[in-house]
Amino acid sequence: MYQIFVWRILQPYPLLWLFMGLALLNLWRKRKESRRRLLFVAVPYLVLTLLSLPAVGDLLVWSLERQYSPLTQRPADAQAIVVLASYVYLPAATGDLAELDESTCNRCRKAADIYRQGNPCPVLLSGANSDPESAKLAETMRDFLLQMGVRAEDLIVENQSLTTYENAVQSRKLLEQRHLNRIILITDATHLRRAVGCFRKQGVDVVPCGCQYRAHELEFAFSEFLPQPIIAEKCQRVCHEWLGLAWYWFRGRI
Repeated sequence: MYQIFVWRILQPYPLLWLFMGLALLNLWRKRKESRRRLLFVAVPYLVLTLLSLPAVGDLLVWSLERQYSPLTQRPADAQAIVVLASYVYLPAATGDLAELDESTCNRCRKAADIYRQGNPCPVLLSGANSDPESAKLAETMRDFLLQMGVRAEDLIVENQSLTTYENAVQSRKLLEQRHLNRIILITDATHLRRAVGCFRKQGVDVVPCGCQYRAHELEFAFSEFLPQPIIAEKCQRVCHEWLGLAWYWFRGRI
């Protein structure tokens, strides 16, 4: 109970949410003649509340993650591994090394684990940074995987793509040059549905491999119904993916 009280309640976000709710309730009670106008504040507040609840966040994330279960064993007939990039941080000071974000690190670790489960195979790293002066994303991934024990001759760098669709198009070109078609595609579990659709649209035979499965089994506990800012961020990612799926379907990319 102490941890819930300190880490879930005595924090800026839940306290501000509580005070705002009490203020809205007081205005709703006292200003009966202006309740219709108060709806413009009350409805967004209620929607934000829902999108900040862990129970709702898990349900929304599950809507994307449920299609593909975690891949634990490398298929014997897989010819290559393709890892999609997310983001790289600029060096904090001159001489520092560029740093991959959490998602890209987890994808690379998953790729290294799959790589070690069988004979060495090509590992294609796909992704560029929209800022031409920032650190090279795919090259930074290559350096990271070299430290993880992947052989240099097995690493293929694709550093032209800026979107998931471009990941698929540019990767297919490099795979065709090496007569590779059946791949293990590694990305975040919430992003997997759109990524798999793009690669399959390009004619690539895909074995989906997700990272960072975030949905949990629903527990009817008090903490599951306390608003948290990290849950709102999680819901925002889900909304981004569903909008991306709709847009890619409309454009014929999946």
